Amino acid sequence: MADRGTGRYVGSAFITLSRDMRERLWKRVQDHAGKAPKGTRRLATNG
Repeated sequence: MADRGTGRYVGSAFITLSRDMRERLWKRVQDHAGKAPKGTRRLATNG
């Protein structure tokens, strides 16, 4: 749903994935994760 004033999407999107797909997606995220900005830590990606 778009905000009438700005035309931008507001809300959240939920998708249902099988365990296999979720694990493949998470591996892809892990493999392509960049460095965290200076002064922050990247806890979710074990880096």
